[in-house]
Amino acid sequence: MTRTAAAKIIDLDARRTSRAPRPPRRAVAWTPKQPIAGDIATELTTFLNARRARGRSLRTLASYRESVNLLITFLDATGRSRNVADITNSDIDAFLNAERDGDNRTPPRAQSPASVAIRYRGIRAFFRFLTGLDDRGHPTGDPVIDRSPVTGGEPTVPQADVPVITDDQIKILTSYLAKDKSFDGRRDLAIVSLF
Repeated sequence: MTRTAAAKIIDLDARRTSRAPRPPRRAVAWTPKQPIAGDIATELTTFLNARRARGRSLRTLASYRESVNLLITFLDATGRSRNVADITNSDIDAFLNAERDGDNRTPPRAQSPASVAIRYRGIRAFFRFLTGLDDRGHPTGDPVIDRSPVTGGEPTVPQADVPVITDDQIKILTSYLAKDKSFDGRRDLAIVSLF
């Protein structure tokens, strides 16, 4: 290395060290948005994080989220309080009736009894968590509320009647399948013959 190249490197190093220190950055007076204690949306986030940590499937978490979000929409639309301590059993019953009748939807669309039961189970799990109970009703930690507004039994889901194939329909089906000599036709005939 030549003397001039070495001198340039030394000069660069001297310039770096001889600079005046930068003034410290001014602290910005910023405070994060504080969640509202007891707000149902804030508690929903806490609930979903706790359930995810316990290994619930993504579909189950989505069902919980959808159920509680529909409840939030209902509470806002009817002018009821979003504070979890203020929600009563009559609020939950009114929500389930609105879901059943389709009043909670845009456009209005009545929900099946099975859908209403799914909403009920999601809301029940949410309020159990808030009262400090796990899915089986065992104490888990500090409760957010004293008593769950979800009381009473689960909405009933009527059993659907499944039509039974008559003997004549089975004969027609087997005669049709017997004509098909392909592998799929013989396989289907074997399956039908077992019943």
